[in-house]
Amino acid sequence: MTQITQLNYYILEEDKNLARQRISDIEREILKMGPAFHEALNQTSESWHDNAPFDALREKQAVLAAELQSLKKTLSKSAPMLLPAPNKEKITVGSRIKLENKAQKSHHHYFLAGHWTYRLGEFIGNHMIISCQSPLGSSLLGKKIGEAVTLPNKQKLTVTEIA
Repeated sequence: MTQITQLNYYILEEDKNLARQRISDIEREILKMGPAFHEALNQTSESWHDNAPFDALREKQAVLAAELQSLKKTLSKSAPMLLPAPNKEKITVGSRIKLENKAQKSHHHYFLAGHWTYRLGEFIGNHMIISCQSPLGSSLLGKKIGEAVTLPNKQKLTVTEIA
């Protein structure tokens, strides 16, 4: 089994697909801005540098281009190999985890995504999606059922289930 190291940058396939879809949407949105630029340039007698609608479009285009570049860079850093297969004995990227806070008699459910996820903080069923590089996610990697995890706020949680 491959250990997660600094050299590997894992992104789950679902997240890669969401990133690819967003890239496609951004590219389409940038292309659709052409007529709006034409209209902004022709709706005023001011020169292009004194044209507020034109400036707003350029700013929007710059924001979209920055997001596009960031998503492409993120995908290019992704490990070309397959992720370690999730197992029920040890927490890996792709694991569903149940943690118990014995002091508060409460349970927390997490889904451990890769280094980057477009779904951070969302839920799959009752499992909150967290990144493997978050403080909690990185402390969970490699843990087994029964092992404890101490959060930065000193709260202790015990791994009670791995799926």
